[in-house]
Amino acid sequence: MAASAQIPTDCEIQEDVEEHLVTFEEEDIREGVESCSKSLIGKLLSDRSFSAGILEIALQAIWRQTEGFRVPHHGGNIFQFFFNIERWNEDLEIKETEFINVPLWIQLWGVPEHCKTKSLAVKVESP
Repeated sequence: MAASAQIPTDCEIQEDVEEHLVTFEEEDIREGVESCSKSLIGKLLSDRSFSAGILEIALQAIWRQTEGFRVPHHGGNIFQFFFNIERWNEDLEIKETEFINVPLWIQLWGVPEHCKTKSLAVKVESP
């Protein structure tokens, strides 16, 4: 007669298992912190979900920057953009700029073909 295995019906905690606490020192995370300091967090404002891989490929093609550039996905159309850039130094001139106009690209879905005209696009972009 074959032996039958008994399947537990509840979770039991073994009291003889020791707890292990791993502590990270500053030197352990320095490389990760430095890498994250060269990144930006961004959210795509869309009802559609986006793939980090497709977004990364598209931005690499636009910006022509492939070395060190990556885009991890953090859920909910939130992405982190890592760049291989140099840090600011005091010799870099920074001047205050007033942003009166900011270029904005929008994409409209479901627009009837007869409404895809330049005059209607100008009307949409006007305040």
